[in-house]
Amino acid sequence: MSHNPNPLPSLQMKLPSLRELPPMPTLPEGYSLRLADQTDEVALAFLLGKAFPEIVWTTDRARRDLFEDETVKEVWVIEFTPSLSSHPLMVSTASARHMERDAPGYVHWVGAEPEHRGKGLGRAITLQVLHRFREWGLDSAVLETDDVRLPAISTYEKLGFIPIYETHASYPERWSKIRTQIEEKLQNRETGQESQP
Repeated sequence: MSHNPNPLPSLQMKLPSLRELPPMPTLPEGYSLRLADQTDEVALAFLLGKAFPEIVWTTDRARRDLFEDETVKEVWVIEFTPSLSSHPLMVSTASARHMERDAPGYVHWVGAEPEHRGKGLGRAITLQVLHRFREWGLDSAVLETDDVRLPAISTYEKLGFIPIYETHASYPERWSKIRTQIEEKLQNRETGQESQP
């Protein structure tokens, strides 16, 4: 399922093997991971709307795309509780989707609240889904992402995902541009020249 606002298809990545996944990381203080259920529809719609502002997320869409779609097996969330007396805030999510018996697991709708990015939450929640795939006996995983999501792409690559080049004519050039952008960001960070948004 593409969530790319431009007419080109979303980029695709694959993790060829789930055998040697990194262990689950310890979340920063105040953060916790749990399985979501249908009572989380409103919070998920709000979170995904912030993570993907180019898409209109409603409670109905969250219900339909995450809980009524039989290919979505689990939805995971990370919550942040600022203090013991406060209500937890949903700040990151990812879904575990499996479409056919011999198909790879599909890491679906990975998103984070913008104010909580940079804390390793995307890595942690993606790893949770990948560990679940392995527990289910799956051998590999795939995902879709967009050209502008450079931090997410870097995270996926560090987890072992590799670009899929062959399924659309635009992919080789787009992946080449992304590689250049990521390398420039790394060089700028190393030299202290990274521009602030």
